[in-house]
Amino acid sequence: MLAGESPMSDVLTADPMASVTVFLGPQGGAEISFEPKSDLPYRTPYQFRVEHSRTPASGDWSEIATTTSTWTVVDVSRYNWDILAESWYRVVLIDSDGYQYASRAVHQGNMWDRRDFVLAREMCRRAYQGVRLGLACINGWLFRKITYGMWCQSCGNEITEQGTNSQCPECFGTGFSGGYHHAHPLPVLAPSQQLAEREGELTGVDSVVGTSVKAIAFPLLKPRDIWVAKSSGVRYAIQSQINTTVQVRGVPIILSFMMEKLPTTDITYELRTPDE
Repeated sequence: MLAGESPMSDVLTADPMASVTVFLGPQGGAEISFEPKSDLPYRTPYQFRVEHSRTPASGDWSEIATTTSTWTVVDVSRYNWDILAESWYRVVLIDSDGYQYASRAVHQGNMWDRRDFVLAREMCRRAYQGVRLGLACINGWLFRKITYGMWCQSCGNEITEQGTNSQCPECFGTGFSGGYHHAHPLPVLAPSQQLAEREGELTGVDSVVGTSVKAIAFPLLKPRDIWVAKSSGVRYAIQSQINTTVQVRGVPIILSFMMEKLPTTDITYELRTPDE
């Protein structure tokens, strides 16, 4: 039993996670993504502890990382190939009262061999090379929408799980207090002829609106996440159709999607990026 564990110990009823996925990334480490259920009765704010085990039934778990956000956590440990086949992960939610709720144990969702790793790594290398050289690339920040936690006291609707005020300063229209997680760097790639170059700085972001752009699938994007152009600070909403254009054995490597430019009066301009 976990220290501070709630009396609700049945994993089927106490599992706090709506989803937990594990994929072996191109760099050799495991990428663990998770999302809490939206209707949890526990007191916020939460912390999340990601743990690894080779024998989950024994209760022998080791901590990988602790975070207050739901960005994908990367286990950088380079396990041997035989250990990879027996790796399990879980996410422990810790509420503000100190109670802990463990998710179900999850095995990795892809069984890559060495050739798959090399192929995926090369795909990412080529994309990142374009980023470093400034080829068909626009640097920016991603704000992932919060989908769990404390309802917005101003406009949150528990029935529809939506905000009723798209310009609410408390939830930014998401319905959940805080609205969005902290910014994460995310360059997007577009056909080079669509970008204008002026005084050595990439501009012309607006020219890609209405055109599919691409990004490396880390972190995974979701509709209505907000992308901010680093050079201008202009906000864009990621649209509903997000496609995987490059994958290796079912694992997304490159995503394509469309963006909608938001007016300067939109409340998301109150979100602060690290360089603002």
